[in-house]
Amino acid sequence: MKREEKLLEESVQQYREMLAQINVVKRTVRKADFEEMHEISVEINKTQEKARTIENEFSSYVAQFPELKESILYKERMDLVGQILKVRELILPKCKGFLTINRKELSKIANGRVLMSGYHSNIQKKGRLIKVVK
Repeated sequence: MKREEKLLEESVQQYREMLAQINVVKRTVRKADFEEMHEISVEINKTQEKARTIENEFSSYVAQFPELKESILYKERMDLVGQILKVRELILPKCKGFLTINRKELSKIANGRVLMSGYHSNIQKKGRLIKVVK
């Protein structure tokens, strides 16, 4: 197998993996499971980095061998990229909405802490014991 064909197969595999991961994100967005969403986003970033490395090398082969664009794998690769972009367009606004909500909630918590840290009771702390009345 030639190097360009191997890279094409690896590229398709990375995009399949990425699409599967993005579909998991789509489900976690519906459930609002932020911890799982974070975990899968880390995995997606790793997959994207692998795909980027493969694509950098593969793009030079596409320029040298334009007939690669006629292969079934190349067409599948392009289809996967299109699906990833469509799903991304659907879930990105939802993810941004959740981030906005989380920022607002964190801001409220931070403001509450600041307000509570400024509160001091007038009771003097002298180390007295509580007396029990019988």
